[in-house]
Order: sequence, then structure tokens, then C-alpha cells
Amino acid sequence: MPKHNLTYPIGVVLFLYSFLGFISPQQLYAQSIDDLCIRHFAPLQVDSLTWSVNNICPNFDAYIIIGTNDLSTGTIPLDTITDPNQTSYAFPNSNGSTWYYGIGLLCGGAFVSTSGLVSSQRPITPDIRSVSIVNGLPVLSWYASPSPDVIGYQIYKENPYGSGDYFPYPSAGSLASGTSFTDINATDLNVRYAITAVTPCDESYLGLGTVLDGTTGPHSSILIDGNLDPCTQSYQLEWNAYENWGSGVREYQLWASFNGGVLQQVASIDGNLTSYTYTGLEDDQTVVFELRAYENDHNNLARTNQVTVVSAVNRPMDFLYLTNLTVTSNASIQVDWEWDTDVDFNYAEILTSPDNSSYNSLQTLNAITGAFESYEDLINLPSDAPYYYKVRSYDVCNQAVTSNLAKTIHLTGATADNFQNVLEWSAFDMQYAELEEYQLYEIVGGNTKLVGTFTIDQRSYIDLVDANRPSEAETCYYIIAKGKLMLPNGQIRSIQNRSNTICLQQAAVMYMPNAIAPTGKNQKFRPVFVFGQSISNYSIQIFDRYGGTVFETADYREAWDGTNNGQKVPQGVYVYLVRFTQASGEVIEERGTVTVIY
Repeated sequence: MPKHNLTYPIGVVLFLYSFLGFISPQQLYAQSIDDLCIRHFAPLQVDSLTWSVNNICPNFDAYIIIGTNDLSTGTIPLDTITDPNQTSYAFPNSNGSTWYYGIGLLCGGAFVSTSGLVSSQRPITPDIRSVSIVNGLPVLSWYASPSPDVIGYQIYKENPYGSGDYFPYPSAGSLASGTSFTDINATDLNVRYAITAVTPCDESYLGLGTVLDGTTGPHSSILIDGNLDPCTQSYQLEWNAYENWGSGVREYQLWASFNGGVLQQVASIDGNLTSYTYTGLEDDQTVVFELRAYENDHNNLARTNQVTVVSAVNRPMDFLYLTNLTVTSNASIQVDWEWDTDVDFNYAEILTSPDNSSYNSLQTLNAITGAFESYEDLINLPSDAPYYYKVRSYDVCNQAVTSNLAKTIHLTGATADNFQNVLEWSAFDMQYAELEEYQLYEIVGGNTKLVGTFTIDQRSYIDLVDANRPSEAETCYYIIAKGKLMLPNGQIRSIQNRSNTICLQQAAVMYMPNAIAPTGKNQKFRPVFVFGQSISNYSIQIFDRYGGTVFETADYREAWDGTNNGQKVPQGVYVYLVRFTQASGEVIEERGTVTVIY
């Protein structure tokens, strides 16, 4: 501080007396020093004092200025001012340290008024607590400044956002009282604010987060936005990180309201993240999202804007079950299935494979016609081999759902000696199904009957053909697998899967007599066939010893009576040649002799 001019030593004494209470109330009421303000001007390194006087006394002596930089040690006189019209003064303060100043009014050798002590320091800039979006408007809240005599707070708003330029808002001198401010004039929710504390004679530093103002800096609102992904039934949320909390963001909480319900917390998110994917949206669901930021180690809360989503999400197929796979009576393969109809359907495929490795698409279905559907495969021949089938559906997001797998039952067979038909069949194979038994049926002469019932482990059978029944020369067979289909949704259904039908043709068996007695018991000669109806391209020729033909026919039922052109042939040995084709395609040719006896 500079050397002070103490022009009135007696005044100093009287001034000290005035602080001890020796000034009358009437004197203090009639004349007083008002509006003492102290401002420190750092560029000039001075403390500036200003004041006013109410009803200055006609016998004015001086203004006595006192001060201290330590309230515990008391004040000291600093200077006197003899000009009654001078109501300002500047004192050097090179380091900007805190001083407390007061002024006494000396009139007619007595103190008639004294001011209180006022600090040279600016009021303390408060820290902002949060910027929230409430009911669609930005709301700024802050801590109260600990400085005395604060009459309000000047809000500063960055304009334009991101520029670093702050302007008094909504105007200079429009002070906010309390510790919150709702920006009712905001046209954009993307806002950033700073603040100052205001006393009757000074304003704090703008809280930009510098060493000078001592705050954590301006705060801006958090805005959330997002994108609906109908294929994953999710909403991708993104937001700007909350800025300038002194201890950082502890966590973000995602709150949501469903179909007009109350907001409820649906997720807790790490405070370092600025995105989150909410899953599990339902179709035609109205969801309102709001994000809330919480300061670490504090109770400060910042709320975002609200985003409303009407979730037109993809409806995937929830189930697709193959319910039956059977060979029809016309030798086609029928595939039956059940599926979800409440789906955003794109298309489906009927898939088949002979080996359960490489699948081909038999048919593309472009629409769902019902919950239960069938397809008749006219391409694969069930008699050739067993075939695997499954149905695969695709929704509009190209998500595939595949049915359970099933395989046709393939029946094979062959004829054997002693009039036997040997049958074998492939195992029943269908996911979700449990086999109970096999049933073997035969078809003879258009009539169908059950041959037998077999356990789940038995897959072969030998059927004995009755040689005395010509109709059994050709016997057809098929297998039915009976079981239960136990679907994942808990439904249980009885099923019957039919195999292909095979027909076995017993080979004709020929017996040839070796003699004929035209006038005796065996008067005619011809082959005797078992299942002769099975043969084709039959012929027989009979020759005499000179090679001449004495008889021939293409009807196996026609016999030789021992004549040639109506005349009895001489007794003796004759040669025959028989040719015919078996049902299997085998050509039979047999030579032999027959003796004519009279």
C-alpha cells in the first residue's frame, strides 16, 4: 500500500470513537454513507472505492478511509478526503490480495456516519450443478455463491452453440434469483451456459473453468437421438457426453415409458459411454426414452430430451414344424407343416436332399395361405431312394427359420427261391417324433391287408407266397410307421408316415412231362407253369427226328395232342424247344425230348 496522508489526526480518534458507539442515532439517521462498493482492477493493480452520501452535512470536515487485510487484527486509517464531492478513490493493490475497506463521515469535528466493511474481492462465481431438459425446455441449476450481498445471477448463453462466445441472457442486467433458470425462450435444445454472481456493486468472473474464475466451466445440455432397427427389434441411442462436472459422470441411466405408462429405469450405462442399444422392442409399441446423467460422488442429475419411438419392428417367425412326411397312394411325397402366420413373411423354400448334406430347393412359396400347409413332391421318386425334407422360411429381414428334419421310409424287396418275397425298409427318421411300431401291408389283386406289426428295431421280413394262388404271383407292399410327434410348444400329435410301394413278381416255374400217350392217360403234352401269367413272349416247337416241325404255338395254355396236320405221328422220341421271358426280363430257353407212346 502507498504512504497515506493523515491530514486530520483528531479525526482518526473521533472515527475510532464512532465505531465504539459514541455517535448519536439521530446523527446516523440524518446523514449516512451509502452504496460503498469496492472493485479490484487487475490491469491497473488498484482497488477502486465508490460511495454516496445521504444529506451531507453543511459543516463537512472529511471522509476518513480505513482498511485491513486481516479482520482479526482490526482496521487502520488509510487516508482522508477533504473534498465533499469526491465519492471515489483508488488504492494501489499490486498483488490483488483481499482488503476490507470502510468510510467515516466527519462533520464539525465529530463522526456523523460510518459504513460497514466491504471486501475488495469480486463475489465468488458459483459452480453449475446441471443443465437438464424438462418438459421440453432447458433448465439450468447452480450452487449458491458463498459471497455476501449477492443479489442475483447473470446467465450467459453461448451463441452460436460451439462458438465460445457468451452473451448475457436473456439480456444484460436481467438477473436470475434463486439457483435455477428455465430458458422459456429457447428455440434449440442444444444449449451451453455459464454464470456469474452479482452484488450491488460488482459481478463475479464468468465461470469458464479457468484458474481465475475457479469453476469447472460451462455446462451444456445432453441430447439423445436414435435409429430403429426393425430387423433386430432394437433402438440405437446416441448422445453427447455430459461436460464439466468436477468429479465426472458416474453413470447414465436409461428410462423408458411403454404405451403411455410411467417412466421406469431400463438400463444402467457406464459413464464413459455415449451410445446404447435397447433391445426387445415389440411391434406397434410406443416407447418414450429419456437419459439421465449422474455426477460421481454427488447427487447432481442432468436429464435429456425425450425421444418417442413407435416401434414398427420385424415380426420373425416364432415356430415352424414339419408335422408329417408320407408317400401318397399316387406315389408322390407329401410334406405337411405348421407355422407362425403372424410374421413379416418374405418367402419360404421346400428343401430336399438324398443324403442330408446337399439340399436343393423344390419349391419357393411367396405367401402364407394358412397355419397348416402341404406340398406334394412330384419330382423325387420315393421308390428310388429315401429323401430328406425340411422347410425354411425367411422374413423381410432375411432371418431364416428352419423346420425339423424328416426322411421318407424307403421299402425295398426281392423274390427268392421257394416262393419267398424278402422285404427290407429304412428306419423311420423325424425330429421331435417317437416311433411306436411299423406295420406291413400287402396288396394282392387290388385287396389290401395287414401282414404284420413290427417293433421299432425290426426292419426286414420274408413273406411266403402261396403257389396255389395265381393272384399272388404279383404282390405289392408298403410300410406305415406309427408314432407321436412331440413339438417344442408342448403339443403331441399322432402321426403315420407311409413308405413307397413296391411290387414283387414271382418268377414262373415250369415243369415239363417227358412222355405222351395220345390213346392213354397222358393224351396231351404241354409245360406246366406255376405263376405262368408272369411270363411273356412264350413259344414252343416240337420236331421229329428229321428236324421237321410237327407242332408249335405261342400260348402256354395250348397242348400238343400227338398229331401233325391231323394225323397221328409215329411212336418215338421227339425234340421240343421252349422259349419265354420272365417278369424280371430274363429270357428262358429250354430244350428236351418227349416220347410218344401208343
